[in-house]
Amino acid sequence: LFQIPPYFAYIAKSFSVLEGIGLSSDPDYSIVQETLPYISRRIMSDPSPRTAGALETFVFGDVKDDRTARVLSPKRVETLLQGARKYAAATAAVDGADPTLLQPLDTEAAADALLDTLQTPSPLQALVVEQLTLVLAASSRRLWS
Repeated sequence: LFQIPPYFAYIAKSFSVLEGIGLSSDPDYSIVQETLPYISRRIMSDPSPRTAGALETFVFGDVKDDRTARVLSPKRVETLLQGARKYAAATAAVDGADPTLLQPLDTEAAADALLDTLQTPSPLQALVVEQLTLVLAASSRRLWS
């Protein structure tokens, strides 16, 4: 029998109160959109298995457990990356760093960011390596077929 932890009800109530306060002053307010930058950064950098599962659910959706059928959702990946970039820009503004972090990345900067990701063991690193392996395998099959 599955039982929801008692603290979960308090967290849900807190979020609903905060959402209500935000909606009272801005009808387009969404607490999910406000917390997405932090959540994006967290699920991309936290090494815990629980967070790895959250990352896989976010980018693969319902088929996350079927490793033979799962394919990255470009829209979900874009949302995740936009959230992480907003988080980086917000923390850079607080730290007095370069505020241009929200500008689009060129190809070279994106490749550098990808290589930086591969240097640190994390769920994101495992996901990137898995997907790059699948792309290379598919490309080599086409080449040799």
